[in-house]
Amino acid sequence: MLRASKRKRVVPKGRGDSVAPAAKRSVLRRKVGDVHEIRSTGSPVATNTLDTEVMTMAPVPTTATEPITVPTTATEPITHSESKLLRHLWDKGWTPINILELNTYLGDYANRVDAQLLLEGFTFGFRIQYEGPRISTTAKKLVSAEIHKFETLAKLHDEVKLGRILGPFSKKPISTLRISPIGLVQKPDKGWRLISHLSYPSGGSINDFIPEDYCSVKYSSFDNVLNMIAALGERAKIGKIDIRQAFRLLIINPADFDLMGIKFQDKFYINKCLPLGLSSSCQLFERFSTFLHCVVQSKSGLDTLDHYLDDFIFAGHESNNNCELLMDTFMKVCKDLCVPLADNKTVGPTTTLTFLGLEIDTLLMLVRIPENKVIKLRSGILYMVGRKKIKLKELESIIGLMAFCSRAIPSSRAFTRRFYDVISNLQHGKSYYYVKINQELRSDALVWLEFLENFNGECFISESLWLSSDTLELFTDSSGNAALGCGAYFDKQWTQFRWPVEWRIKSSCPIYLF
Repeated sequence: MLRASKRKRVVPKGRGDSVAPAAKRSVLRRKVGDVHEIRSTGSPVATNTLDTEVMTMAPVPTTATEPITVPTTATEPITHSESKLLRHLWDKGWTPINILELNTYLGDYANRVDAQLLLEGFTFGFRIQYEGPRISTTAKKLVSAEIHKFETLAKLHDEVKLGRILGPFSKKPISTLRISPIGLVQKPDKGWRLISHLSYPSGGSINDFIPEDYCSVKYSSFDNVLNMIAALGERAKIGKIDIRQAFRLLIINPADFDLMGIKFQDKFYINKCLPLGLSSSCQLFERFSTFLHCVVQSKSGLDTLDHYLDDFIFAGHESNNNCELLMDTFMKVCKDLCVPLADNKTVGPTTTLTFLGLEIDTLLMLVRIPENKVIKLRSGILYMVGRKKIKLKELESIIGLMAFCSRAIPSSRAFTRRFYDVISNLQHGKSYYYVKINQELRSDALVWLEFLENFNGECFISESLWLSSDTLELFTDSSGNAALGCGAYFDKQWTQFRWPVEWRIKSSCPIYLF
């Protein structure tokens, strides 16, 4: 083994404002197993990376007195090309975000907690809030990565060129590097999306050690979008803009690099930007997109916009140019901050567009569900009711389609509740577990089937202003007796209706879906 030449100790770059500068730092170190625990009264001192062996820097703490864990030195010999990579081991990942402009915009942001988090995150890297052990692990790649190995390798190389992934290494560059499975998911535009299975292994994964408080996200609902459009009325102008490669804009703090290991074709990589599959990624990005939303709302003086993670929708009355103004303001803010936009997905202003997979038509005030989704849901339900039990993965797929359609059919949500209850009771279940289709699930599934038999995929956008029955003088009542019927009173007028004979042997549940 080659002996490493001595080098001076240096302070790692990217120190936070919370760490007070000083000429010297007192550092207490004690060896625990294969790691060193450091508690510093100031900035930690770290040994710089050497040319002939892998040395690890102390992760950047969030406060001056926070304990930090430093992996021990890995002493495997490395190649000359890898020694060059190691000089950049603790460099931050690449993001196009303009920090100076971001700082200016954040100065006026009302949410001061998020303002500080975003500024520190884009400056020093975002902590993923992992609270588990720092140990070296390994894992096999997902089947999709093996099937599409050439596409996977090309995707890794693209990310390396962009500075968002570091590698490849022949050996683990950090002694406590955790390897999580990776896979590929095909995008609608036929491209590929790299995902990390950070919930593996169950019970001991990275996601298992991230507290729920850092994972829960409250998204804006599709109902809010429809209510906004209903308030603007028929022929409202609508437009949408998507942020490109959203999660990858947020860089990871070097203190968490050892959690972001990738292994493919016997080579090791480190992911330096937020990956798809990390439980805290959505909340972190939602904070950023909410900030953009608020900036546009403040600068334009308009509130007819909404967003769902990286998808933004804008609206305005047919008689004015508010929709254009909102879209122009959003694009101006993104240009200032260097936020990349998916130009091929920008639509409007128009009266018809697809948002979150559903087509909104303001001329007819309709929401259209794609025909292929309706057919797929009906096929899935038919499969389910014909069996006594199905795999958990299959049930989750059917529930996902139900949830998608329920965005356009609010009344259908009552018939998905029991499906969600079953899933929640199997929170840690494996995808291959079997779920019994009991009578309650079967009954709700049959309601869906009966509804879908005559559903044309179109739903009217309901009025956003609801009046009480007292205001309308509208009152109804019905009898549960199959031989009787129902009656209604409206503004000094009344009517009555006797249940049809054929209804006496049918459930009345499908009525509520129409």
